[in-house]
Amino acid sequence: MIEKVIKQDLKIKMGLKDLLRSPSCIIRAFMICGTIGLIMTGLFCMLVFPPMFNSILQGQLTILPGNKAFDEWIKPSIPTKIKFYLFSVQNPEAVTRGEKPKLEEVGPFTYIEVMEKRVEDWSEDKSEVSYRTFKNWYRVEEESVSLDTPITTLDIPQFAAGESVRGKGYFAELGISTMIGFRDSLFRTRPARDWIFEGISDSLLTMGSFFVQATDIPMDKFGWFYKRNGTGWADGIIKMATGAGDYSQLGEILEWNGKNRTHYPGHCGEIKGSASGFMPMNQGDLEYLDYFSPDICNPLRFHHTEDYMHRDSIPVRRFSIIPEQTFGNATTNPDNSCFHANLPTGVHNSTGCKDDGIMPVFISLPHFHGADPVYQDQFQPGSLNPDEEKHSASMTYQLNVSIPVEVKMRLQIAMQMRPNKNLGKSWENIPPTFLPVIWFDAEATTNKEVDGQIWWLVNIVELISTVGLCCLVIGSIILLLGISLVVKHKLKHARAEPVASDDEIQEVLEPL
Repeated sequence: MIEKVIKQDLKIKMGLKDLLRSPSCIIRAFMICGTIGLIMTGLFCMLVFPPMFNSILQGQLTILPGNKAFDEWIKPSIPTKIKFYLFSVQNPEAVTRGEKPKLEEVGPFTYIEVMEKRVEDWSEDKSEVSYRTFKNWYRVEEESVSLDTPITTLDIPQFAAGESVRGKGYFAELGISTMIGFRDSLFRTRPARDWIFEGISDSLLTMGSFFVQATDIPMDKFGWFYKRNGTGWADGIIKMATGAGDYSQLGEILEWNGKNRTHYPGHCGEIKGSASGFMPMNQGDLEYLDYFSPDICNPLRFHHTEDYMHRDSIPVRRFSIIPEQTFGNATTNPDNSCFHANLPTGVHNSTGCKDDGIMPVFISLPHFHGADPVYQDQFQPGSLNPDEEKHSASMTYQLNVSIPVEVKMRLQIAMQMRPNKNLGKSWENIPPTFLPVIWFDAEATTNKEVDGQIWWLVNIVELISTVGLCCLVIGSIILLLGISLVVKHKLKHARAEPVASDDEIQEVLEPL
C-alpha cells in the first residue's frame, strides 16, 4: 500500500519537473491567455460595439451644442451653389393685344450661398430650439451672365396693385385704374440686377406700404431677393425639435413665426416636415420625406425614386419631387385638395403665403417640368423646354447615418395673369396665362473627404463585427485544438504511466 502511494507521488513530482523544465510552458500560458483574449474581443466586437457605436453616433447627431451635428447645422461645411434664371418676354406689346407670350430664359446668374443659423431661444430641456437663418450670396463672375442684361417681365408693382382690387367692386378697381392707367404696358424692362437683388423703386410701392399690416418684407423696392443678402427676415423664426427629448423627432419643425399653422385650411395648414434637412438615422424603410419651405408655406414632399451607390461606394436613397403628387390637384392627389388645387396638375397655389393674398403666385418645377401640357401650350413654341436632368428636384440621403450627400432644389415662380377690363388698356386683352418669371437651381454635393468620413460611419460596425467574428472563430479553433491536445495527452499517459525505479523509491523512503 505504501509502495503504491509512493509511486503515485513520484509520478506527480516527475510530471511537475517535466512541465517546469519544458520551454513550452510559457508558450502554453500565453496561448491560453491569447485564446481567452481573442474570444472576449470577438464577443465585444459582435455584441457590445454595434449598440455602443450607434448610441454614440445618435448622441452626436442630436442638435445640441458640442455635437458634430450642431456645428454642421449652425453653418454647413458644404457650400451651396445657386443659379438664378429669369424669363424675359420677347413680345410684350403682342401679349397686351392678346397673343401668346414668347419667352427667353436668361441666365445663369451664379452665386455661392453660405448659410448660418442664429439661435433665438432654447427650451429648458434643450429638446426644442428656435432660430433664424441668415444667407449670404457671393457672385461667381466666371459662371454668370452679366447683371446688366435687360429683362422684360411683369411690372410687379403695377400687377400687385391691379390684383389687390380684383373682385372688390367697380369703384375699387376704378380707383386703381386712375393710378396705373397712364402706364404704357403691364410689362417693364430693367437690368437683371434690379429684378434679383437691387430692387426697383415705384410710387405704387410707397403708396401700398401705408395700407398693409406690419411686415418684415421691405416695401421701398421690389426685387425677388431684395434685402435678403446677409439678413435673416425672409425665413422667419423656426422652432425645431433637436432630438434631445425624443430622438425620433429630430429635425421636425414645430412652429413657424410662433404659429403651428399656415393660411391653408384643414390638414394642408399643418406645419410639419423637416425644418432643415435633418432626420433620425437608420430609416431604411423611408418612402418619402417632407421638407418645410417658408417661401411657399408648405412642406415639399420628396418621394423615394431610386437606390444606388454614391461614388460607387456609399449606398444611398434618392427622394424626388413628383409633380403630379407634390404639386398634384384633387384628382392626382386628393390630399392636396385643401391647397386650392383646382387647376391642371403640376403647380402649387402659393397665393397668400407672403402677403394677404394679393398676388396670385404659383410654384412648380422649372419650365413646368412634369406638369400638365396645358401650361406649355400657353406660350409660343420654343419658349419652354422642360428637361429631367436640368429641371428635376431631389434630395439624396445615406439613411444609416441620415446625412444628405446630394441636394438639387429647383423651383419656379409663376404669376397668374388674368384680364380685367376695369383696369385699362394694358389689362383688358391679356391672355389668361401662368407666366413664369424666375427659377432657381440650388445644388450641394459632398466632396471626397466627406464621402470618406461617411463611408467609415456606414461601414465601421460591419468591419468591427467582421474582425470580431474572425477573433471569435480563431479563438474557438485554438481552444478546441488545445482541449483536443490535452485530452490526447492524458489518454496517452493513461496507457503508459511511468514506473519508478528502485533507486527513486529508495530516495523517497530514506526520510521515513
